[in-house]
Amino acid sequence: MKKTSLKVITIFSFIIFSSNSLLIAREKREAINELLDLSGINSLGEEMVDNAAKEMIEALQEKRKNLPKRVYEIINEEKDFFKQKELVKKKTLYNFLYYECDRKFSYDQVEELIAFYKTPLGEKTLSMYKTINSEGIKISYKWYNNKIKMFPRMVKERLEEEGVLKTKLE
Repeated sequence: MKKTSLKVITIFSFIIFSSNSLLIAREKREAINELLDLSGINSLGEEMVDNAAKEMIEALQEKRKNLPKRVYEIINEEKDFFKQKELVKKKTLYNFLYYECDRKFSYDQVEELIAFYKTPLGEKTLSMYKTINSEGIKISYKWYNNKIKMFPRMVKERLEEEGVLKTKLE
């Protein structure tokens, strides 16, 4: 009985959490949508997908110098399909952000941000943020791919050096 109750509570909690973006009042949801449109969040999402596709091509080129032209075509077709499906039709990036915006901003604050971003200073601010975020994403992605691989090796070496693990890690 306890296991069944726990499963029901877990499922119910998951349903509530996953549908939180649906529970936001329509007016506020529309305002958040406008705010996200103004912020250009979709262009950042597109850039992330573009970077992932570029990294995939580079990784494949490292393994095989003469990739068939069809490989590039397929990657680009899937990239475009993914962007259209996830960013445009399903708005999955927006759906992740609705709940956070709802929690962090009141309806009036969202409206104030929209009003500000429509001013010349607001437009300049957004433009600056887009550039900084865009560059930040590229740099972070490269850093992650180049440097994060060192972390497991460093941990492994330290564990072995201090004799914490009896056998060598592979």
